[in-house]
Amino acid sequence: HSLEGLAVKEQLETIKRIHRNAQRLLKPVKVIIPYVELIDFPTEWIRTRRDHDRFLNLIVSVAFLHQYQREIKEFKVESSKLKVEYIEANIKDYAIAYRIAKTVLFNTFQELEKPVFDFYLKLLEMVEAEAKKQGVAPEEFTFTRRNIRQVIKLPDYLVKRFMRVLKDLEYFEVKNHGNGSKDVYQLIVHTKKTDFLFGLTTPSQLKAKMDK
Repeated sequence: HSLEGLAVKEQLETIKRIHRNAQRLLKPVKVIIPYVELIDFPTEWIRTRRDHDRFLNLIVSVAFLHQYQREIKEFKVESSKLKVEYIEANIKDYAIAYRIAKTVLFNTFQELEKPVFDFYLKLLEMVEAEAKKQGVAPEEFTFTRRNIRQVIKLPDYLVKRFMRVLKDLEYFEVKNHGNGSKDVYQLIVHTKKTDFLFGLTTPSQLKAKMDK
């Protein structure tokens, strides 16, 4: 009930409002996968359909987050004369989705709320880009919450919350060296997932098919 408390409360409300406005920048545009017929799926995926559909939805999610880097196209519905706006997922979206599938166990996807999942996609891009700059593998790259804030532009309270969820689900681990040092995060790679992806078209294979 103090002036200081009121100031903090107003600051938090301002941060929340900024975050909500950022989310509104994404339009509810449709996404299609023009190369879907070129993707070969593992036999087990085809039988159950569950992971098959999850992977396609993952490609759609990646493309949706990059909608401002895509050409907006229109589809006319002749029967009603309606125009539907859509974007097309490209080979880069597929490559990102493929890497995520190698890194994350699919059974955790359903446990993530959409804001956390979107945050994870952006975070994985950051890790891969920075790791490439340093000439190390993504799983060897370490980073702090400050690094995340600088790249993803989210307030610290959201970064803390999202990273806590991702750490609990074993997407990342905390490398804290004690003595009051800041938390340092590192990507966890689930190597057993390689067998799970056996039979799924790789990004390079897909590109070769598309270039024919």
